[in-house]
Amino acid sequence: MANEGLFYKLLLWREKRIKEKHFILIISFIVGICTAAAAIILKQLIHFIQHVLTGNFSADGVNYLYLLYPVIGILLAGLFVKYIVRDDIGCVRHRADA
Repeated sequence: MANEGLFYKLLLWREKRIKEKHFILIISFIVGICTAAAAIILKQLIHFIQHVLTGNFSADGVNYLYLLYPVIGILLAGLFVKYIVRDDIGCVRHRADA
């Protein structure tokens, strides 16, 4: 009993005091709040990146960086897949028993 973790103790407490239906509602609420917070953070991050990349552009002139930014994004995505994901995401694998 001394080696029981906090998670196990929480599960035992939950089984004794909260019905499964109520527990699922509570967990759903927590997941919804976390998802909303993540969406807000992502939105703010995108606006910040937009401001950093285009904040000093002149409204009157031609901005050739608008042509360069997608190329840089594609290059970064390709490097991410090659070195971080390390999988051929374009390859469709078929099951042998299908």
